Amino acid sequence: MPLHPEVVDGDPLVLRWVIPPGTLAVRGVVTGMPAPLAALVEAGEVASVEVDAQAVAVRLSGGRSWRESGSRVRSALTAALRDPDAWVADAGRIEGRDAALVEAVTAALAGEAGEYIRSHGGDIALVGVHDGCVDVRLGGACGHCPAATATLRFRLEAAVRQTCPDLVALRQVS
Repeated sequence: MPLHPEVVDGDPLVLRWVIPPGTLAVRGVVTGMPAPLAALVEAGEVASVEVDAQAVAVRLSGGRSWRESGSRVRSALTAALRDPDAWVADAGRIEGRDAALVEAVTAALAGEAGEYIRSHGGDIALVGVHDGCVDVRLGGACGHCPAATATLRFRLEAAVRQTCPDLVALRQVS
């Protein structure tokens, strides 16, 4: 399974291990995990594990360094990701394609795609998600803009497809 670490600014004890979209269906602070990773927690090497839509954030215990623990954490995490049903987190389980789409759209609207729309005097709201289709409503300057379709396709849809490639359609509704 491909993973790569990202440094978290200002916190040398945490690395975000970026994982392929849809790998894990849980979100939040991990309270239960497969044995390889749980062993590092029990041994006091790992202090906490947290999952979001795109990464697993691992915090080392105080006095540890990624130089000494990195390869063990990578190996344990790789093995643990092979058993996605064994993960339990405090924010619960994301079920089904539509739940993952809601999360992906929400992240895209909070990120660059939403910022682009807002920078042009527009606003956008998620109306609903059903059967792999996402409905959004554009307002403000973007509500009746001739370029709205292009903005939705090349900004928002592209951002959502990075996380959820099985998106069926993204539609503007009134």
